[in-house]
Amino acid sequence: MVVREASAAQASLSQVLPQLRYLHIFLEQVHRHFEEQGGAEVGAAIRLAKGLALQLATDCQLNELFHRKEFVLATLLDPRFKGKIEAILPTGADIDHWKQVLVYKVKEVMVSEYSLPPSPSPHSSKSMHAGARNLGAEGKGQKEPAHRNGSGSLLLGQRERSLLEQLESVGLLASERSGASLSTESHLASIIVKKYLRENETIGAQEDPLVYWEKRQEVWPALARLATVYLSCPPTGVFSGSVCASLDSPAFVQPSAPLPVETVERLLFLKTNLENFPNYTAPPLLFPRGDLAEGEQTSEADLPLTP
Repeated sequence: MVVREASAAQASLSQVLPQLRYLHIFLEQVHRHFEEQGGAEVGAAIRLAKGLALQLATDCQLNELFHRKEFVLATLLDPRFKGKIEAILPTGADIDHWKQVLVYKVKEVMVSEYSLPPSPSPHSSKSMHAGARNLGAEGKGQKEPAHRNGSGSLLLGQRERSLLEQLESVGLLASERSGASLSTESHLASIIVKKYLRENETIGAQEDPLVYWEKRQEVWPALARLATVYLSCPPTGVFSGSVCASLDSPAFVQPSAPLPVETVERLLFLKTNLENFPNYTAPPLLFPRGDLAEGEQTSEADLPLTP
């Protein structure tokens, strides 16, 4: 059942950790069920349940999934699981750490959208010299001391400006030209993540989480964009055969030339996310080995001739 649901077309990366946690719970329930029944005939079933539970608990590759960023963030960004993240992750997991990772990723999206230019430092040498010249011209020939504070000179030299303009000039106010500062974006990202996690609205188990985020594009654009990236990734390569078959290429017909795992993963990613990149130009297909035409000619030459 788990494999069938994980390989479905609408399956999401966010389902991996909840399904692994369900396997742990299921084996515990099986073990408890046979213990309650008692009897000598259930001894083998109890040993089997114990062995499977032990194997699942000690599998390093499966346990590593609970510590991988893409799986944890995808689970957090799925409204079906966000309120159950503590029950899904292992006991003692640092939930606050993963929330901060999510905040950082949202801030990265916001920074990339703003494309911040470097803000000039108020203590730069040019600002200090410019301020000293202005004060010298207005101070009846009096020379400015060499140890004059640069930022103070800048503010005094700009006293004709309003207070808000002066705040903007020294980098204390965000503007349309400079965008928001990184600290401001970090604060905004933290607020956005907190609002999302505290939101009571959820969706049904069979509903598409991408529809949920599509409705929140205007409310939380950066968070919705990040969620779309994580929730668009397929959780498994079980259905890679159907994806390759849909490409209608003879390169995938030959069973003797299996595709590398990396190639299959890239094809699955492109198949799922290509509609989000309308300007993407697909590269030419590279066959796994040799010339396909030569292979076909060789195969035909090996066929026995019938009179």
